[in-house]
Amino acid sequence: MAPDIRCAFNFSYWVFCSHAEMVDYFRRAREDLANGGMFVIDVTGGTESLSEEPYSTRSSGFDLVWQQSNFNPVDHTADLELTFRFRDGSEIDPPYRYSWRVWSIPELMELLRAAGFEDIDVWWQDDEHGEFGYRKTRKGSNDACWVACIAAFK
Repeated sequence: MAPDIRCAFNFSYWVFCSHAEMVDYFRRAREDLANGGMFVIDVTGGTESLSEEPYSTRSSGFDLVWQQSNFNPVDHTADLELTFRFRDGSEIDPPYRYSWRVWSIPELMELLRAAGFEDIDVWWQDDEHGEFGYRKTRKGSNDACWVACIAAFK
């Protein structure tokens, strides 16, 4: 039975670096959906998404350090490492390493249309609605870092 909803979160699909790869991935996701089904992807952006400065988030017992390097402004490809740094100063050799492309909302919407999706909505993360609050919009705010979701319907 085909799913009603399929999601690609944590920017995992950014490992597809070319338009052809991404359209093929989106087309396959669409083909697998039930009629009327929804495909949801997350996207991030802003000046920090292009930066090579490390970014840390604190969790219980450790910090998660995101480090993007080798960013190429011509094709928006980069390498990313995620490292766990513990309170005692020790860290795990980066258990996660990615080569990916930093995609923009207009590019992703065009690629989704090329894959056969016609009805596409952008949902902007809105802190006024809590940590996981989103609002449907046609205009985002040009923050240093932002997160949105794109919902595409079959």
